[in-house]
Amino acid sequence: MSKASQRSGQSNAQIARRYTARVGTAVLMSAAVVTLAACSPSLQLDGHEVDSKAPFLKQIEDQWRNDLGQGTSSTGDKAGCWLARDKDTDEFDRTAFCGPVRHLEKPDAGVWDAYSFDAAVSGKSVTVDDIGLKDMGTSFPANRQAFRADGADLPKNADQLAAPKAPPLPTGYVKRLGSENSIELKDRTAPKAGKIIAPNVQVTVTDVGHVDTITGEADGIMGPADGEELRAIVLSVKAERGGYSSTLDTTPAFSIQTQKGRKTLDLSDKTYGGTTITSEPMTIVAGVPAGQDAQLVVGVAGVDQTLSLRTGERTSTTAKGYYRSSTTVALNKQFSTTQLTVGNFMIRHGVTFSKADIVPFSPTAGWAKPGKIWLQLTCTNVDFDKAGENDWRYNDPVVNVAKSITFTDDKGAKIPYSDKDLPCLQDSYLTDRTLSLEISDSVRSVRVNYAPTGTFSANKEGMGFDAGDLAFLGTGEVFPKNGTFAFKPLTFTITVPQ
Repeated sequence: MSKASQRSGQSNAQIARRYTARVGTAVLMSAAVVTLAACSPSLQLDGHEVDSKAPFLKQIEDQWRNDLGQGTSSTGDKAGCWLARDKDTDEFDRTAFCGPVRHLEKPDAGVWDAYSFDAAVSGKSVTVDDIGLKDMGTSFPANRQAFRADGADLPKNADQLAAPKAPPLPTGYVKRLGSENSIELKDRTAPKAGKIIAPNVQVTVTDVGHVDTITGEADGIMGPADGEELRAIVLSVKAERGGYSSTLDTTPAFSIQTQKGRKTLDLSDKTYGGTTITSEPMTIVAGVPAGQDAQLVVGVAGVDQTLSLRTGERTSTTAKGYYRSSTTVALNKQFSTTQLTVGNFMIRHGVTFSKADIVPFSPTAGWAKPGKIWLQLTCTNVDFDKAGENDWRYNDPVVNVAKSITFTDDKGAKIPYSDKDLPCLQDSYLTDRTLSLEISDSVRSVRVNYAPTGTFSANKEGMGFDAGDLAFLGTGEVFPKNGTFAFKPLTFTITVPQ
Protein backbone atom coordinates (compact mmCIF):
# COMPACT_ATOMS: atom_id res chain seq x y z
CA MET A 1 0.00 0.00 0.00
CA SER A 2 1.38 3.42 -0.88
CA LYS A 3 1.95 6.12 1.64
CA ALA A 4 -0.85 8.19 0.18
CA SER A 5 -3.13 5.27 0.56
CA GLN A 6 -2.03 4.69 4.03
CA ARG A 7 -2.60 8.34 4.92
CA SER A 8 -6.08 8.31 3.54
CA GLY A 9 -6.82 4.98 5.02
CA GLN A 10 -8.19 3.85 1.65
CA SER A 11 -7.36 0.65 -0.13
CA ASN A 12 -6.50 0.42 -3.78
CA ALA A 13 -9.72 -1.47 -4.34
CA GLN A 14 -11.77 1.41 -2.90
CA ILE A 15 -9.98 3.91 -5.12
CA ALA A 16 -10.58 1.73 -8.13
CA ARG A 17 -14.29 1.51 -7.39
CA ARG A 18 -14.60 5.30 -7.12
CA TYR A 19 -12.74 5.82 -10.40
CA THR A 20 -14.89 3.29 -12.15
CA ALA A 21 -18.01 5.06 -10.89
CA ARG A 22 -16.79 8.43 -12.14
CA VAL A 23 -15.91 7.00 -15.52
CA GLY A 24 -19.30 5.32 -15.79
CA THR A 25 -21.09 8.52 -14.94
CA ALA A 26 -19.08 10.41 -17.50
CA VAL A 27 -19.91 7.81 -20.12
CA LEU A 28 -23.63 8.02 -19.32
CA MET A 29 -23.54 11.82 -19.47
CA SER A 30 -21.73 11.67 -22.77
CA ALA A 31 -24.36 9.27 -24.17
CA ALA A 32 -27.15 11.58 -23.00
CA VAL A 33 -25.55 14.53 -24.76
CA VAL A 34 -25.29 12.49 -27.95
CA THR A 35 -28.95 11.43 -27.63
CA LEU A 36 -30.17 15.00 -27.08
CA ALA A 37 -28.14 16.19 -30.04
CA ALA A 38 -29.73 13.52 -32.20
CA CYS A 39 -33.29 14.59 -31.13
CA SER A 40 -32.78 18.37 -31.45
CA PRO A 41 -35.07 20.10 -34.03
CA SER A 42 -33.73 20.09 -37.53
CA LEU A 43 -34.98 21.99 -40.57
CA GLN A 44 -34.17 21.42 -44.18
CA LEU A 45 -35.01 23.67 -47.12
CA ASP A 46 -34.12 22.66 -50.65
CA GLY A 47 -31.77 20.02 -49.20
CA HIS A 48 -29.90 22.53 -47.00
CA GLU A 49 -29.93 22.47 -43.20
CA VAL A 50 -31.07 25.85 -41.89
CA ASP A 51 -31.32 27.53 -38.50
CA SER A 52 -33.83 25.50 -36.46
CA LYS A 53 -34.82 28.61 -34.51
CA ALA A 54 -36.61 29.70 -37.72
CA PRO A 55 -36.64 33.43 -36.91
CA PHE A 56 -38.40 34.09 -40.22
CA LEU A 57 -41.55 32.40 -38.86
CA LYS A 58 -42.24 35.43 -36.65
CA GLN A 59 -42.20 37.61 -39.75
CA ILE A 60 -44.90 35.41 -41.29
CA GLU A 61 -46.93 35.41 -38.08
CA ASP A 62 -46.76 39.21 -37.86
CA GLN A 63 -48.10 39.42 -41.42
CA TRP A 64 -50.94 37.00 -40.60
CA ARG A 65 -51.97 38.91 -37.48
CA ASN A 66 -51.87 42.16 -39.41
CA ASP A 67 -54.19 40.65 -42.05
CA LEU A 68 -56.82 39.45 -39.56
CA GLY A 69 -60.03 41.49 -39.89
CA GLN A 70 -61.10 43.46 -36.88
CA GLY A 71 -64.29 41.87 -35.56
CA THR A 72 -64.53 39.43 -38.46
CA SER A 73 -62.10 36.81 -37.12
CA SER A 74 -61.61 35.00 -33.81
CA THR A 75 -58.39 33.24 -32.75
CA GLY A 76 -57.58 30.65 -30.10
CA ASP A 77 -55.56 31.40 -26.95
CA LYS A 78 -52.43 29.67 -28.30
CA ALA A 79 -52.71 30.92 -31.86
CA GLY A 80 -49.59 31.26 -33.95
CA CYS A 81 -47.88 29.99 -37.09
CA TRP A 82 -46.30 26.60 -37.71
CA LEU A 83 -44.26 25.14 -40.52
CA ALA A 84 -45.31 21.83 -42.02
CA ARG A 85 -42.21 19.60 -41.93
CA ASP A 86 -41.71 16.27 -43.63
CA LYS A 87 -41.55 13.62 -40.94
CA ASP A 88 -38.66 11.74 -42.56
CA THR A 89 -36.48 14.40 -44.20
CA ASP A 90 -37.19 17.47 -41.99
CA GLU A 91 -37.80 19.35 -45.28
CA PHE A 92 -40.47 22.09 -45.15
CA ASP A 93 -42.17 23.66 -48.11
CA ARG A 94 -42.81 27.35 -48.55
CA THR A 95 -46.16 27.38 -46.71
CA ALA A 96 -46.90 28.22 -43.09
CA PHE A 97 -50.14 27.39 -41.29
CA CYS A 98 -51.46 30.05 -38.93
CA GLY A 99 -54.27 29.60 -36.44
CA PRO A 100 -56.47 28.33 -35.03
CA VAL A 101 -58.76 31.00 -36.47
CA ARG A 102 -62.40 31.32 -37.57
CA HIS A 103 -63.59 33.85 -40.13
CA LEU A 104 -67.05 35.30 -40.58
CA GLU A 105 -66.95 34.72 -44.32
CA LYS A 106 -66.07 31.01 -43.85
CA PRO A 107 -67.46 30.06 -40.43
CA ASP A 108 -67.70 26.34 -41.18
CA ALA A 109 -64.31 25.96 -42.88
CA GLY A 110 -61.07 24.70 -41.36
CA VAL A 111 -59.29 26.64 -38.61
CA TRP A 112 -55.96 27.26 -40.38
CA ASP A 113 -54.90 30.01 -42.75
CA ALA A 114 -52.23 28.84 -45.19
CA TYR A 115 -49.62 31.52 -45.98
CA SER A 116 -47.23 31.09 -48.87
CA PHE A 117 -43.85 32.85 -49.06
CA ASP A 118 -40.70 33.01 -51.11
CA ALA A 119 -37.56 31.85 -49.31
CA ALA A 120 -33.85 32.14 -50.05
CA VAL A 121 -31.10 30.20 -48.20
CA SER A 122 -27.73 31.70 -47.32
CA GLY A 123 -25.68 29.44 -45.11
CA LYS A 124 -28.13 28.46 -42.43
CA SER A 125 -30.10 31.67 -42.67
CA VAL A 126 -33.45 31.92 -44.45
CA THR A 127 -34.76 35.18 -45.88
CA VAL A 128 -38.46 35.38 -46.76
CA ASP A 129 -40.56 37.83 -48.75
CA ASP A 130 -43.80 37.94 -50.80
CA ILE A 131 -45.74 36.63 -47.81
CA GLY A 132 -49.42 36.24 -48.69
CA LEU A 133 -52.61 34.36 -47.91
CA LYS A 134 -52.82 31.18 -49.95
CA ASP A 135 -55.94 29.57 -48.51
CA MET A 136 -58.31 30.83 -45.81
CA GLY A 137 -59.92 28.32 -43.49
CA THR A 138 -58.12 25.12 -44.44
CA SER A 139 -56.79 22.09 -42.56
CA PHE A 140 -53.27 21.34 -41.41
CA PRO A 141 -51.88 18.60 -43.69
CA ALA A 142 -52.22 15.23 -41.98
CA ASN A 143 -49.04 13.81 -43.49
CA ARG A 144 -46.83 16.64 -42.14
CA GLN A 145 -45.29 17.41 -38.77
CA ALA A 146 -46.04 20.76 -37.16
CA PHE A 147 -42.84 22.65 -36.32
CA ARG A 148 -42.16 25.75 -34.28
CA ALA A 149 -38.90 26.79 -32.66
CA ASP A 150 -40.37 26.71 -29.14
CA GLY A 151 -41.46 23.12 -29.72
CA ALA A 152 -45.16 23.94 -29.17
CA ASP A 153 -47.60 21.42 -30.57
CA LEU A 154 -50.75 22.34 -32.45
CA PRO A 155 -53.47 23.35 -29.94
CA LYS A 156 -55.82 20.51 -29.06
CA ASN A 157 -59.50 20.74 -30.02
CA ALA A 158 -58.66 23.60 -32.34
CA ASP A 159 -61.64 22.78 -34.55
CA GLN A 160 -64.02 23.63 -31.69
CA LEU A 161 -63.16 27.31 -31.97
CA ALA A 162 -66.34 29.36 -32.48
CA ALA A 163 -66.72 31.91 -35.23
CA PRO A 164 -67.16 35.56 -34.29
CA LYS A 165 -70.68 36.94 -34.18
CA ALA A 166 -71.58 39.15 -37.13
CA PRO A 167 -72.85 42.68 -36.46
CA PRO A 168 -76.68 42.70 -36.57
CA LEU A 169 -78.86 43.88 -39.40
CA PRO A 170 -81.84 46.13 -38.61
CA THR A 171 -84.85 44.38 -37.07
CA GLY A 172 -87.25 43.14 -39.74
CA TYR A 173 -84.64 43.40 -42.49
CA VAL A 174 -86.09 42.63 -45.94
CA LYS A 175 -84.18 42.80 -49.20
CA ARG A 176 -84.09 41.44 -52.70
CA LEU A 177 -80.37 40.67 -52.93
CA GLY A 178 -78.34 42.41 -55.60
CA SER A 179 -75.11 41.58 -57.35
CA GLU A 180 -73.20 43.16 -54.47
CA ASN A 181 -74.54 40.58 -52.00
CA SER A 182 -73.61 36.97 -51.46
CA ILE A 183 -74.99 34.34 -49.10
CA GLU A 184 -74.65 30.64 -48.32
CA LEU A 185 -78.12 29.09 -48.31
CA LYS A 186 -78.32 26.42 -45.60
CA ASP A 187 -80.95 23.71 -45.04
CA ARG A 188 -81.81 24.17 -48.70
CA THR A 189 -85.24 22.74 -49.57
CA ALA A 190 -87.13 22.57 -52.86
CA PRO A 191 -90.89 22.97 -52.26
CA LYS A 192 -93.47 20.73 -53.95
CA ALA A 193 -96.15 23.41 -54.34
CA GLY A 194 -93.99 26.51 -54.48
CA LYS A 195 -95.96 28.38 -57.10
CA ILE A 196 -98.35 31.31 -57.26
CA ILE A 197 -100.47 31.94 -60.34
CA ALA A 198 -102.19 35.29 -60.66
CA PRO A 199 -103.93 37.09 -63.56
CA ASN A 200 -100.82 38.73 -64.91
CA VAL A 201 -97.91 37.00 -63.25
CA GLN A 202 -96.55 33.64 -62.13
CA VAL A 203 -94.10 33.17 -59.26
CA THR A 204 -92.12 29.93 -58.92
CA VAL A 205 -89.99 29.12 -55.86
CA THR A 206 -87.02 26.84 -56.47
CA ASP A 207 -85.38 26.84 -53.01
CA VAL A 208 -85.83 28.04 -49.44
CA GLY A 209 -83.51 27.93 -46.45
CA HIS A 210 -81.77 30.11 -43.92
CA VAL A 211 -78.55 32.12 -43.97
CA ASP A 212 -76.18 33.01 -41.15
CA THR A 213 -74.68 36.12 -42.71
CA ILE A 214 -74.97 38.42 -45.71
CA THR A 215 -71.99 40.03 -47.37
CA GLY A 216 -72.05 43.25 -49.32
CA GLU A 217 -74.02 45.39 -46.87
CA ALA A 218 -72.82 48.83 -45.80
CA ASP A 219 -71.07 47.41 -42.73
CA GLY A 220 -69.61 44.40 -44.51
CA ILE A 221 -70.62 40.96 -43.30
CA MET A 222 -73.76 41.13 -41.19
CA GLY A 223 -76.06 38.71 -39.40
CA PRO A 224 -79.63 38.69 -38.10
CA ALA A 225 -80.94 41.12 -35.52
CA ASP A 226 -81.19 39.88 -31.94
CA GLY A 227 -84.01 37.37 -31.59
CA GLU A 228 -84.35 36.92 -35.36
CA GLU A 229 -83.19 34.52 -38.03
CA LEU A 230 -82.64 35.19 -41.71
CA ARG A 231 -84.95 33.27 -44.03
CA ALA A 232 -84.15 33.17 -47.74
CA ILE A 233 -86.30 32.28 -50.74
CA VAL A 234 -85.06 31.80 -54.32
CA LEU A 235 -87.68 32.45 -57.00
CA SER A 236 -88.38 33.53 -60.56
CA VAL A 237 -91.19 35.72 -61.84
CA LYS A 238 -92.65 35.81 -65.33
CA ALA A 239 -95.62 37.29 -67.14
CA GLU A 240 -98.51 34.84 -67.29
CA ARG A 241 -101.27 34.17 -69.82
CA GLY A 242 -99.53 36.13 -72.55
CA GLY A 243 -99.89 39.47 -70.82
CA TYR A 244 -103.59 39.76 -71.77
CA SER A 245 -105.32 43.11 -71.59
CA SER A 246 -107.85 43.80 -68.86
CA THR A 247 -110.22 46.59 -68.00
CA LEU A 248 -108.98 46.17 -64.41
CA ASP A 249 -105.58 47.00 -62.97
CA THR A 250 -103.70 43.69 -62.83
CA THR A 251 -100.32 45.13 -61.85
CA PRO A 252 -98.86 42.71 -59.27
CA ALA A 253 -97.65 43.98 -55.90
CA PHE A 254 -95.05 42.06 -53.90
CA SER A 255 -94.34 42.25 -50.17
CA ILE A 256 -93.10 40.29 -47.15
CA GLN A 257 -95.55 39.80 -44.28
CA THR A 258 -94.31 39.08 -40.75
CA GLN A 259 -95.95 39.37 -37.36
CA LYS A 260 -94.54 42.87 -37.15
CA GLY A 261 -96.09 44.10 -40.39
CA ARG A 262 -95.67 44.17 -44.13
CA LYS A 263 -92.76 45.50 -46.19
CA THR A 264 -93.04 46.20 -49.91
CA LEU A 265 -90.70 44.49 -52.37
CA ASP A 266 -89.62 45.97 -55.70
CA LEU A 267 -89.05 43.14 -58.18
CA SER A 268 -88.89 45.32 -61.27
CA ASP A 269 -85.98 45.42 -63.69
CA LYS A 270 -84.67 48.95 -64.10
CA THR A 271 -81.52 48.00 -66.00
CA TYR A 272 -82.59 49.93 -69.07
CA GLY A 273 -84.79 52.46 -67.35
CA GLY A 274 -87.93 50.31 -67.57
CA THR A 275 -90.18 49.00 -64.85
CA THR A 276 -90.96 45.53 -66.14
CA ILE A 277 -90.76 42.60 -63.73
CA THR A 278 -87.40 40.90 -64.02
CA SER A 279 -87.42 37.35 -65.36
CA GLU A 280 -84.05 36.47 -63.83
CA PRO A 281 -83.92 34.23 -60.73
CA MET A 282 -83.67 36.29 -57.56
CA THR A 283 -83.10 35.76 -53.85
CA ILE A 284 -85.11 37.51 -51.15
CA VAL A 285 -83.90 37.54 -47.54
CA ALA A 286 -86.05 38.53 -44.57
CA GLY A 287 -85.36 38.78 -40.85
CA VAL A 288 -88.12 36.97 -38.95
CA PRO A 289 -88.56 36.14 -35.26
CA ALA A 290 -86.54 33.00 -34.55
CA GLY A 291 -88.56 29.85 -35.14
CA GLN A 292 -91.46 31.69 -36.74
CA ASP A 293 -92.55 32.09 -40.35
CA ALA A 294 -93.03 34.93 -42.80
CA GLN A 295 -94.98 35.12 -46.04
CA LEU A 296 -94.18 36.30 -49.53
CA VAL A 297 -97.34 38.12 -50.62
CA VAL A 298 -98.39 38.50 -54.27
CA GLY A 299 -101.38 40.80 -54.62
CA VAL A 300 -103.35 41.42 -57.83
CA ALA A 301 -106.59 43.39 -58.16
CA GLY A 302 -107.36 43.23 -54.46
CA VAL A 303 -106.66 39.52 -53.83
CA ASP A 304 -103.52 38.33 -52.05
CA GLN A 305 -101.81 34.98 -52.39
CA THR A 306 -98.99 33.87 -50.10
CA LEU A 307 -95.97 31.56 -49.92
CA SER A 308 -94.13 30.46 -46.78
CA LEU A 309 -90.52 31.64 -46.42
CA ARG A 310 -89.86 28.60 -44.24
CA THR A 311 -91.19 25.87 -46.54
CA GLY A 312 -91.67 27.64 -49.88
CA GLU A 313 -95.16 26.12 -50.10
CA ARG A 314 -98.27 28.11 -51.00
CA THR A 315 -100.19 28.95 -47.82
CA SER A 316 -103.14 30.93 -49.20
CA THR A 317 -106.49 29.41 -50.17
CA THR A 318 -107.53 32.24 -52.48
CA ALA A 319 -107.62 31.87 -56.29
CA LYS A 320 -107.98 28.09 -55.93
CA GLY A 321 -109.19 27.84 -59.50
CA TYR A 322 -105.67 28.35 -60.81
CA TYR A 323 -104.45 25.17 -59.11
CA ARG A 324 -106.78 22.55 -60.60
CA SER A 325 -105.41 19.68 -62.65
CA SER A 326 -105.99 21.89 -65.67
CA THR A 327 -107.59 25.25 -66.34
CA THR A 328 -108.33 24.75 -70.05
CA VAL A 329 -110.66 22.28 -71.75
CA ALA A 330 -110.29 21.80 -75.50
CA LEU A 331 -113.71 21.63 -77.21
CA ASN A 332 -113.67 22.26 -80.96
CA LYS A 333 -117.48 22.10 -81.09
CA GLN A 334 -118.67 23.42 -84.44
CA PHE A 335 -121.97 25.08 -85.17
CA SER A 336 -121.79 24.67 -88.92
CA THR A 337 -122.65 27.73 -90.98
CA THR A 338 -126.38 27.66 -91.71
CA GLN A 339 -128.69 30.04 -93.53
CA LEU A 340 -132.32 30.55 -92.48
CA THR A 341 -135.01 32.05 -94.73
CA VAL A 342 -138.24 33.60 -93.49
CA GLY A 343 -139.96 35.15 -96.51
CA ASN A 344 -137.66 37.90 -97.76
CA PHE A 345 -135.61 37.81 -94.56
CA MET A 346 -132.47 35.69 -94.63
CA ILE A 347 -129.86 35.24 -91.91
CA ARG A 348 -126.57 33.28 -91.80
CA HIS A 349 -124.64 32.00 -88.80
CA GLY A 350 -121.70 29.72 -88.00
CA VAL A 351 -119.28 29.49 -85.04
CA THR A 352 -116.75 27.17 -83.39
CA PHE A 353 -116.58 26.77 -79.61
CA SER A 354 -112.85 26.17 -79.40
CA LYS A 355 -112.19 25.90 -75.66
CA ALA A 356 -113.35 26.60 -72.14
CA ASP A 357 -111.16 28.14 -69.44
CA ILE A 358 -111.94 27.51 -65.77
CA VAL A 359 -110.33 30.41 -63.91
CA PRO A 360 -110.95 32.52 -60.80
CA PHE A 361 -110.38 35.86 -62.54
CA SER A 362 -112.09 37.50 -65.50
CA PRO A 363 -110.32 40.37 -67.29
CA THR A 364 -113.61 42.29 -67.43
CA ALA A 365 -115.48 41.15 -64.32
CA GLY A 366 -112.58 40.61 -61.91
CA TRP A 367 -112.37 37.89 -59.27
CA ALA A 368 -115.19 35.39 -58.94
CA LYS A 369 -117.24 35.52 -55.75
CA PRO A 370 -116.26 33.23 -52.85
CA GLY A 371 -117.21 29.66 -53.66
CA LYS A 372 -117.50 30.51 -57.36
CA ILE A 373 -115.30 30.28 -60.42
CA TRP A 374 -115.46 31.70 -63.92
CA LEU A 375 -116.20 29.53 -66.94
CA GLN A 376 -114.96 31.36 -70.03
CA LEU A 377 -116.21 29.94 -73.31
CA THR A 378 -114.21 30.99 -76.37
CA CYS A 379 -115.89 31.37 -79.78
CA THR A 380 -113.87 31.44 -82.99
CA ASN A 381 -114.67 31.74 -86.69
CA VAL A 382 -117.80 33.73 -85.89
CA ASP A 383 -120.09 34.43 -88.85
CA PHE A 384 -123.42 36.15 -88.09
CA ASP A 385 -125.11 38.42 -90.60
CA LYS A 386 -128.15 39.09 -92.73
CA ALA A 387 -128.10 37.56 -96.18
CA GLY A 388 -129.85 37.74 -99.53
CA GLU A 389 -130.69 40.60 -101.87
CA ASN A 390 -133.03 42.21 -99.36
CA ASP A 391 -130.63 42.24 -96.44
CA TRP A 392 -130.35 46.02 -96.57
CA ARG A 393 -134.12 46.38 -96.23
CA TYR A 394 -134.07 44.85 -92.73
CA ASN A 395 -132.76 46.21 -89.46
CA ASP A 396 -130.08 44.25 -87.65
CA PRO A 397 -131.72 41.32 -85.91
CA VAL A 398 -132.24 41.39 -82.15
CA VAL A 399 -130.94 38.29 -80.36
CA ASN A 400 -132.87 36.82 -77.47
CA VAL A 401 -129.88 35.96 -75.31
CA ALA A 402 -131.84 34.03 -72.68
CA LYS A 403 -133.27 31.67 -75.31
CA SER A 404 -130.14 31.47 -77.48
CA ILE A 405 -127.86 29.83 -74.93
CA THR A 406 -128.53 28.00 -71.68
CA PHE A 407 -126.29 26.23 -69.17
CA THR A 408 -127.06 23.48 -66.67
CA ASP A 409 -124.74 21.85 -64.16
CA ASP A 410 -124.15 18.16 -63.46
CA LYS A 411 -127.08 18.13 -61.02
CA GLY A 412 -129.47 19.56 -63.59
CA ALA A 413 -129.62 23.02 -62.05
CA LYS A 414 -129.74 25.96 -64.42
CA ILE A 415 -126.69 28.22 -64.34
CA PRO A 416 -127.68 31.84 -64.91
CA TYR A 417 -126.06 33.79 -67.71
CA SER A 418 -126.84 37.44 -67.16
CA ASP A 419 -124.85 39.17 -69.89
CA LYS A 420 -127.12 41.23 -72.13
CA ASP A 421 -124.92 40.39 -75.13
CA LEU A 422 -123.92 37.08 -76.63
CA PRO A 423 -120.33 37.43 -77.88
CA CYS A 424 -120.63 34.35 -80.10
CA LEU A 425 -123.20 36.28 -82.18
CA GLN A 426 -120.99 39.33 -82.64
CA ASP A 427 -119.50 38.97 -86.11
CA SER A 428 -115.71 39.06 -86.16
CA TYR A 429 -113.27 37.23 -88.41
CA LEU A 430 -110.25 38.69 -86.67
CA THR A 431 -110.77 38.23 -82.96
CA ASP A 432 -111.88 35.39 -80.73
CA ARG A 433 -114.93 36.11 -78.63
CA THR A 434 -115.33 35.01 -75.02
CA LEU A 435 -118.42 34.75 -72.85
CA SER A 436 -118.12 34.35 -69.10
CA LEU A 437 -120.40 32.97 -66.43
CA GLU A 438 -119.91 32.20 -62.75
CA ILE A 439 -120.35 28.60 -61.70
CA SER A 440 -120.01 26.91 -58.34
CA ASP A 441 -116.46 25.74 -57.74
CA SER A 442 -117.86 22.29 -56.93
CA VAL A 443 -119.48 21.82 -60.37
CA ARG A 444 -118.01 18.91 -62.29
CA SER A 445 -119.64 19.41 -65.70
CA VAL A 446 -121.67 22.00 -67.60
CA ARG A 447 -124.21 21.22 -70.31
CA VAL A 448 -124.41 23.86 -73.06
CA ASN A 449 -127.47 24.26 -75.28
CA TYR A 450 -126.82 26.73 -78.10
CA ALA A 451 -129.78 27.67 -80.37
CA PRO A 452 -129.55 31.28 -81.60
CA THR A 453 -133.01 32.85 -81.47
CA GLY A 454 -134.23 36.36 -82.10
CA THR A 455 -136.50 38.76 -83.92
CA PHE A 456 -136.23 40.79 -87.11
CA SER A 457 -137.99 43.83 -88.56
CA ALA A 458 -138.02 45.73 -91.82
CA ASN A 459 -136.58 49.22 -92.04
CA LYS A 460 -138.26 52.06 -93.92
CA GLU A 461 -136.90 50.79 -97.22
CA GLY A 462 -138.40 47.41 -96.51
CA MET A 463 -141.64 49.05 -95.58
CA GLY A 464 -141.82 50.53 -99.11
CA PHE A 465 -141.15 54.16 -98.20
CA ASP A 466 -138.21 54.69 -100.55
CA ALA A 467 -137.13 58.35 -100.53
CA GLY A 468 -140.46 59.30 -98.99
CA ASP A 469 -141.95 59.83 -102.46
CA LEU A 470 -145.57 58.75 -102.74
CA ALA A 471 -144.93 57.86 -106.35
CA PHE A 472 -142.65 55.04 -105.14
CA LEU A 473 -144.96 53.87 -102.38
CA GLY A 474 -144.70 50.09 -102.12
CA THR A 475 -141.51 49.87 -104.15
CA GLY A 476 -139.04 47.45 -102.47
CA GLU A 477 -141.53 46.36 -99.88
CA VAL A 478 -140.56 43.11 -98.13
CA PHE A 479 -142.63 40.39 -96.50
CA PRO A 480 -142.86 39.70 -93.67
CA LYS A 481 -142.21 43.05 -92.11
CA ASN A 482 -141.19 41.41 -88.83
CA GLY A 483 -140.93 37.99 -87.26
CA THR A 484 -138.72 35.55 -85.40
CA PHE A 485 -135.93 33.20 -86.30
CA ALA A 486 -134.50 30.17 -84.50
CA PHE A 487 -131.56 27.97 -85.48
CA LYS A 488 -131.44 24.29 -84.66
CA PRO A 489 -129.60 23.73 -81.38
CA LEU A 490 -126.06 22.50 -80.80
CA THR A 491 -125.67 20.71 -77.48
CA PHE A 492 -122.38 19.69 -75.82
CA THR A 493 -120.89 19.07 -72.37
CA ILE A 494 -117.88 20.70 -70.74
CA THR A 495 -116.13 18.49 -68.18
CA VAL A 496 -114.75 20.80 -65.49
CA PRO A 497 -111.20 19.91 -64.33
CA GLN A 498 -110.89 19.29 -60.59
